[in-house]
Amino acid sequence: MRQALSEWRLDGYADDVQLVVSELVTNATRAVAVPRQRDASGEAGGLLDVVWLGLFRSPGLLVVEVWDGAPCPPSPRMAEVDDESGRGLQIVIALCARWGVRRPASGGKVVWCEMTVASPG
Repeated sequence: MRQALSEWRLDGYADDVQLVVSELVTNATRAVAVPRQRDASGEAGGLLDVVWLGLFRSPGLLVVEVWDGAPCPPSPRMAEVDDESGRGLQIVIALCARWGVRRPASGGKVVWCEMTVASPG
Protein backbone atom coordinates (compact mmCIF):
# COMPACT_ATOMS: atom_id res chain seq x y z
CA MET A 1 0.00 0.00 0.00
CA ARG A 2 2.71 2.49 0.93
CA GLN A 3 4.62 1.63 -2.24
CA ALA A 4 1.56 2.38 -4.39
CA LEU A 5 1.02 5.67 -2.58
CA SER A 6 4.66 6.56 -3.10
CA GLU A 7 4.47 5.77 -6.82
CA TRP A 8 1.34 7.94 -7.02
CA ARG A 9 3.16 10.73 -5.12
CA LEU A 10 0.69 10.49 -2.26
CA ASP A 11 3.17 9.74 0.55
CA GLY A 12 1.64 12.46 2.71
CA TYR A 13 -1.61 10.50 2.90
CA ALA A 14 -0.01 7.20 3.92
CA ASP A 15 -0.88 7.34 7.63
CA ASP A 16 -4.55 8.18 7.01
CA VAL A 17 -4.86 5.58 4.25
CA GLN A 18 -3.21 2.94 6.43
CA LEU A 19 -5.63 3.70 9.26
CA VAL A 20 -8.66 3.48 6.95
CA VAL A 21 -7.40 0.23 5.40
CA SER A 22 -6.71 -1.22 8.85
CA GLU A 23 -10.22 -0.41 10.07
CA LEU A 24 -11.95 -1.79 6.96
CA VAL A 25 -9.83 -4.96 6.84
CA THR A 26 -10.36 -5.53 10.57
CA ASN A 27 -14.13 -5.27 10.07
CA ALA A 28 -13.94 -7.65 7.11
CA THR A 29 -11.89 -10.27 8.94
CA ARG A 30 -14.30 -10.14 11.87
CA ALA A 31 -17.26 -10.48 9.50
CA VAL A 32 -15.95 -13.72 7.99
CA ALA A 33 -14.66 -15.17 11.28
CA VAL A 34 -17.94 -16.85 12.16
CA PRO A 35 -18.42 -20.50 13.05
CA ARG A 36 -19.37 -22.57 10.01
CA GLN A 37 -21.37 -25.77 10.02
CA ARG A 38 -19.35 -28.93 9.66
CA ASP A 39 -20.20 -31.62 7.16
CA ALA A 40 -20.39 -35.36 7.96
CA SER A 41 -16.59 -35.69 7.80
CA GLY A 42 -16.14 -32.91 10.35
CA GLU A 43 -14.81 -30.42 7.81
CA ALA A 44 -16.00 -26.83 8.00
CA GLY A 45 -18.04 -25.88 4.97
CA GLY A 46 -18.61 -22.57 3.26
CA LEU A 47 -16.34 -19.98 1.74
CA LEU A 48 -12.73 -19.59 2.74
CA ASP A 49 -11.99 -16.71 5.06
CA VAL A 50 -10.73 -14.45 2.28
CA VAL A 51 -10.53 -10.66 2.24
CA TRP A 52 -9.56 -8.63 -0.83
CA LEU A 53 -8.16 -5.10 -0.76
CA GLY A 54 -8.15 -2.69 -3.68
CA LEU A 55 -6.66 0.79 -3.97
CA PHE A 56 -7.63 2.92 -6.95
CA ARG A 57 -6.62 6.43 -7.88
CA SER A 58 -8.20 9.03 -10.09
CA PRO A 59 -7.47 12.77 -10.22
CA GLY A 60 -8.16 14.18 -6.76
CA LEU A 61 -9.49 10.90 -5.38
CA LEU A 62 -8.22 7.71 -3.77
CA VAL A 63 -10.66 4.81 -3.47
CA VAL A 64 -10.20 1.99 -0.96
CA GLU A 65 -12.29 -1.16 -1.43
CA VAL A 66 -12.40 -4.20 0.85
CA TRP A 67 -14.33 -7.32 -0.16
CA ASP A 68 -15.33 -10.16 2.16
CA GLY A 69 -17.70 -13.09 1.78
CA ALA A 70 -20.11 -12.08 4.55
CA PRO A 71 -23.40 -10.63 3.31
CA CYS A 72 -24.19 -8.30 6.22
CA PRO A 73 -23.13 -4.67 5.78
CA PRO A 74 -21.33 -2.89 8.62
CA SER A 75 -23.12 -0.11 10.42
CA PRO A 76 -21.53 2.77 12.32
CA ARG A 77 -21.82 2.67 16.11
CA MET A 78 -21.24 5.22 18.77
CA ALA A 79 -18.68 3.60 21.03
CA GLU A 80 -18.53 4.51 24.69
CA VAL A 81 -15.29 5.91 26.11
CA ASP A 82 -14.28 2.59 27.68
CA ASP A 83 -15.36 0.35 24.76
CA GLU A 84 -12.52 -1.65 23.19
CA SER A 85 -14.10 -1.65 19.74
CA GLY A 86 -16.78 0.08 17.72
CA ARG A 87 -14.87 3.08 16.41
CA GLY A 88 -13.72 1.74 13.04
CA LEU A 89 -16.43 3.11 10.78
CA GLN A 90 -16.47 6.39 12.68
CA ILE A 91 -12.77 6.75 11.85
CA VAL A 92 -13.48 5.94 8.19
CA ILE A 93 -16.32 8.49 8.12
CA ALA A 94 -14.06 11.15 9.67
CA LEU A 95 -11.20 10.61 7.20
CA CYS A 96 -13.15 10.01 3.99
CA ALA A 97 -15.35 12.13 1.76
CA ARG A 98 -17.80 9.26 1.17
CA TRP A 99 -18.20 5.58 1.98
CA GLY A 100 -20.69 2.86 1.24
CA VAL A 101 -21.38 -0.80 0.62
CA ARG A 102 -22.16 -2.66 -2.60
CA ARG A 103 -23.00 -6.29 -3.14
CA PRO A 104 -21.36 -7.89 -6.18
CA ALA A 105 -23.28 -10.55 -8.09
CA SER A 106 -20.62 -13.09 -7.06
CA GLY A 107 -21.59 -12.70 -3.39
CA GLY A 108 -20.27 -11.07 -0.28
CA LYS A 109 -19.92 -7.33 -0.03
CA VAL A 110 -17.52 -4.54 -0.87
CA VAL A 111 -17.10 -1.74 1.63
CA TRP A 112 -15.59 1.24 -0.15
CA CYS A 113 -14.53 4.75 0.71
CA GLU A 114 -13.25 7.77 -1.17
CA MET A 115 -10.50 9.99 0.16
CA THR A 116 -9.88 13.41 -1.34
CA VAL A 117 -6.21 13.75 -2.36
CA ALA A 118 -4.09 16.20 -4.31
CA SER A 119 -4.39 15.95 -8.08
CA PRO A 120 -1.23 14.86 -9.89
CA GLY A 121 0.85 17.78 -10.96
